Amino acid sequence: MDLEPTHQSTHDPTAEAILADPEKVTILPGDKYDAMTFSLKDEDHTLGNSLRYIIMKNPEVEFCGYSLPHPSEPKLHLRIQMYDNKSAAGALAKGLDDLEQLVLVLAERYRAELDRGKFERFEEPTVDERLEDIKRRKYPHLLKDPQGDITMNS
Repeated sequence: MDLEPTHQSTHDPTAEAILADPEKVTILPGDKYDAMTFSLKDEDHTLGNSLRYIIMKNPEVEFCGYSLPHPSEPKLHLRIQMYDNKSAAGALAKGLDDLEQLVLVLAERYRAELDRGKFERFEEPTVDERLEDIKRRKYPHLLKDPQGDITMNS
């Protein structure tokens, strides 16, 4: 039984570019030009779900899903199946590019909003401030007046 990744008969330069770093991305056995499962080393749900979402926006993609083979194993399996004999590796490359562009736009907009300064800063109350607030709300009858006397609210 041959467990080595199979290679499609159709030359796919996109697949070769993606596999330029075989330590990061490999194609699992059983691949075809239009249907491949990629293994991405040191990735998890953060990239998996984002990439799946972006790739599924491509109208040439029939299916895209991901799984984490085991919680203690730091790798992601991403399956892509295409319509009309299109390149699954090309869809992965486009998905990675599109996701990168989305992240760059979000970062730019986030920085622009921070620079505008039109936001309210939230300051976490101290433990003493929290305790005083609890006393005020739950035990108003134990509060002291400004002279230090305990008030007897009923």
